[in-house]
Amino acid sequence: MNKEITPIFILGSARNGTTLLSNILCQHPEIIGVQHWLHWGIKESNILKNYLYWEDLCDIDNYIEFIEMFSASDFFQLTKVEKEYFYRTKFENFFIFFLELMDKYAINNEKQYWVTKLDPLFYYNSKYLEIFQNYLKKRYKKVFYIGIKRDYINVLKSYIKMQGRASQNRGNICIRPIASLLEISRYIVHYEFIERFIDTSEGILLDFHKLIKNRKEILGEVLEYLNLEFSESMLLDKYLPNSSYFGREVQKPVFSKVEQIIIQSLVFPVLSKSKNICKFILLLRDKIRGIKSPLFFHILKYDYFIDDFLKELEKQEEVGLLKRIKENSRQ
Repeated sequence: MNKEITPIFILGSARNGTTLLSNILCQHPEIIGVQHWLHWGIKESNILKNYLYWEDLCDIDNYIEFIEMFSASDFFQLTKVEKEYFYRTKFENFFIFFLELMDKYAINNEKQYWVTKLDPLFYYNSKYLEIFQNYLKKRYKKVFYIGIKRDYINVLKSYIKMQGRASQNRGNICIRPIASLLEISRYIVHYEFIERFIDTSEGILLDFHKLIKNRKEILGEVLEYLNLEFSESMLLDKYLPNSSYFGREVQKPVFSKVEQIIIQSLVFPVLSKSKNICKFILLLRDKIRGIKSPLFFHILKYDYFIDDFLKELEKQEEVGLLKRIKENSRQ
């Protein structure tokens, strides 16, 4: 059991303020998270994605490949933990490796708490969640869970406008209904799990809009839950928001009035009563996507291959990050 360190896990579906909340918590002098401006602050840890991708680390060849590749990734580089430590002390799977990495990161920086997002894959893969929680129970005296939720209409609008490869299609009149169906299904499945999990784990669930309007008041409740004193530094934003509109002009409404009425009066209510269909849609999406590498190398690309990196972002329509890098280069 590691009595010195306390993990904080942020729960929430995409476009619900998980990045904002994580970045705010990292501003507290007792809390640390893996952050970089190339990731709009908090870096996704992809805990279950990594666990499934790397599989059995008991095999020496697999373990060496994992350490060499993961140590070059943004996440590991930002922790500044020595790679050699993980050769001297071998770990059988990614769950144990990750917890050791985060604990050393916190201890090296003299922090009591570390924070990361709980991988949304856990929300509908209960078998792996149970395995992960067993490791947490054995290792820590206390684990905190904080969820955040936004109203689904604004989440849906943000998703349709979100940056990335799919942005060139999501707004298309033919693609928009399919993208909306997927996002609504994800929202329903995720929050069915999150609300139940928060309740059984003695966590807290925040309202995104209340956090935006009354940050100090809401943070007071959060810090009381974490047994920490309030810090004025948490009222300052170190990183720009990962907004769907960053680097874009706000144009016409995402949905017509008719589309919004159909979504609110028909699609969302029907899918809310058909959660198994929503889960099937997510599982089908995962099956089609397959298991891809969860590693990011933004830092190496920015430091050594900046021109190629900019071309890559242009191709992917990562407008906000592209603009941010160009602005940073001029400074």
